[in-house]
Amino acid sequence: MPLPMLRERLRRRPLWVGVSVWLLGALWFFRDPVFSGFDTITGDRGDARLIIFLHEHWWRVLHGEASWRSPDMFAPARDTLGYSDTFALDIVLYAPLRLVGFDQFVAFQLTLVALTAVGFASLFTLMHRYLGLNLLPTCLLALAGVFANNIFIDTGHPQIYAINIVSLVVLVFTAAWRVSDVRWRLAGSAVGGMLVGLLLWSTYYFGWYTVFLGALFVLILTAVVAVQDGLGVVWRTICSRWAMGAASLGGLTVGLVPFFATYLAVLDDSDFRTYDDVAGLAPRPLDLINVGRHNVMWGWLIEPLLDGDGRLDALNRAVAPTPLLLITSAICTVALIRLVAVRASARSGALSRRDGVARIGAALGVATAIAVVSPIQFEFGGAWAWLHRFVPGASALRLFGRIEIVASMLACLTIACWMSARGDEVHAEDSTPTVDGEEIDHGQRRSLASVVIVLIGLVCLEQLNTATISRQFDRSDQLAMLASVGPPPEQCEIFYVTDAELEDVNISIVSAMLIAHEIDLPTMNGYSGQYPPGWDLGPGSVDYLAKVDAWIAERLPEVGTCSLELSTQTWSE
Repeated sequence: MPLPMLRERLRRRPLWVGVSVWLLGALWFFRDPVFSGFDTITGDRGDARLIIFLHEHWWRVLHGEASWRSPDMFAPARDTLGYSDTFALDIVLYAPLRLVGFDQFVAFQLTLVALTAVGFASLFTLMHRYLGLNLLPTCLLALAGVFANNIFIDTGHPQIYAINIVSLVVLVFTAAWRVSDVRWRLAGSAVGGMLVGLLLWSTYYFGWYTVFLGALFVLILTAVVAVQDGLGVVWRTICSRWAMGAASLGGLTVGLVPFFATYLAVLDDSDFRTYDDVAGLAPRPLDLINVGRHNVMWGWLIEPLLDGDGRLDALNRAVAPTPLLLITSAICTVALIRLVAVRASARSGALSRRDGVARIGAALGVATAIAVVSPIQFEFGGAWAWLHRFVPGASALRLFGRIEIVASMLACLTIACWMSARGDEVHAEDSTPTVDGEEIDHGQRRSLASVVIVLIGLVCLEQLNTATISRQFDRSDQLAMLASVGPPPEQCEIFYVTDAELEDVNISIVSAMLIAHEIDLPTMNGYSGQYPPGWDLGPGSVDYLAKVDAWIAERLPEVGTCSLELSTQTWSE
């Protein structure tokens, strides 16, 4: 088949092209789980298994087998769901997988895969439909945003896959702004606001990043419009779109109902951190280039550069966008700012679509730069100290450097906005490329488009990482562990674990939590971001059994309790 004909057929089938490209990206990104037959599960035996426990908790809630705010841990404490993220939004993907017969571990892994499909579809639609990019740059930038290197190297913490819901939020608000039907506009705004509220409830970090960066973007864009068009235009825009804002706030209020119902219940138990408590976990300037020793493009350079530096392995803090993506986004931001200024001075009529995209891209690029730089901890301090102190909710973030994961996605959108504003590689009718308002000829257009595509291809390439994920575990081991647990003593209502072969206290207590679901019996052990007042029941400490006895005497004086020795799977009363 001739190449032009093939390109035309692909252009007419964007859905199948998008699905195929996402599938290839997912196969590479999740290669360890996929090629192990889903025996290898993404994440460590601490956080990841806690997250699986919470997913399974919601599955039990749907079956009427559990109280929604009280998972089977820290018994007999109540309302303990608020001690961590709830992952409630994931149940939309997780429950159907459990319903068709997948066990909790495979269903969890497939949920992570499905989340990347949500993120890819969102970015694909934003770039192809709303920014007008052709399929090739759309696919490359969507791949770079969803399967980013910084997500891969921190994929041992599966909560970061909530970044894909952030992309969905951006898509929903974009669609609501662009649709002409008022009813759909208000409905979309309400759905977007509710989704933000539910994201705060489900995965607080990424909900907070969405609110903070969204507000920052709106402020920057408003400032640009006010400077170039005057406050009158800003006011008229507010007046014409006030219903969207009201619908968004209404949706947000609805989405925040379960958030407050969950977290106000444990507010008195919360430990409020100072900035000094979390500054040691912040990324340092060198982390801006710390992409890991196995990065396909930069690993050969990073390893000798950071040889002997422990931060080369502390990759949960090294979450900055890859260097070429960061540089390209910065250049596009500067170019967009210049484009906005040049076109403003030359414009004599109404604002064109591309001029509007240029403004949006410039504001987005500045917000991206702030997201990258603000968490960096320098010798003299860091800008995040001010956010921690003055911005509501920021003090609850411990690993606040993860905002740079959102920055990777925003950087890809910034590049897409630059391409759309310039008219390079777009399929819209007003797609003639310009340089400072002057049209360029066909030959220059082809040359510029080729350079841009090569550059974006390199940005996509630098997201590849050949490492075997160190934080993962085997599903078969977990199923064998759960299957080996016999029935508890008949009079036992709540249990705790001991472990003569203790490897890690958190591993043991999360095993107790998974066993609690398996035998339908709550455990007084537990693992989370915070703990009930007076709780200190981690196996392995010298006085562990004395603390268990004190907990039982104080809180469970008339309740039948028993213990399970994990190394032998034997019960004792």
